[in-house]
Amino acid sequence: MERTRSEKHIIRITNLIFLLGTSLFIYGIFRLPLEKADKTGWKICISAALFVYLCLYIRFSKRQEKIDKPKRYKHISSLALMGDDRQILKEWNIYGKTGLLIGKSKGEYQADIDLSFTEDAPFISAQHALLNYCNGHWYVEDAGSKNGLEVQKANQAIAFRLTEKKPLRLERGDIIRINETALLLR
Repeated sequence: MERTRSEKHIIRITNLIFLLGTSLFIYGIFRLPLEKADKTGWKICISAALFVYLCLYIRFSKRQEKIDKPKRYKHISSLALMGDDRQILKEWNIYGKTGLLIGKSKGEYQADIDLSFTEDAPFISAQHALLNYCNGHWYVEDAGSKNGLEVQKANQAIAFRLTEKKPLRLERGDIIRINETALLLR
């Protein structure tokens, strides 16, 4: 799991505090026998112990926080066919795949995402679109279909019409539209 920049910064600071506290603690212990009458050694020793305790508390509370938080993955792991009411009708697991054909299984063509059972099947080509995974991202491109396809980005209300052989990078929450058929990337 990759840490964010702020998490790395917090870890560095807590490591420095821990190192400083431990050094002061050791210094205080070795200074005590030399200056029995001086209470400075005890003060250094106690403050160093508090530093060490604070550092350990911060470090382990952050770790526990990470364990307790549910993980939110940014990567796309499935493709879901949505109905008119945005209800999921069917879902395909695409995690670990590198290339998928969206279309209709017909004769020699076997589509990975088979939409031959949908209401819009007459408007969907056997090889309608291609989903490709490259450098950590999914891309979609029109595979020379008759009716084309559109992509509605997750953060926008309008859909972009794709041209043939021009891939578009996809993000989690984007919707691929083939006529009225909607495929949500999850």
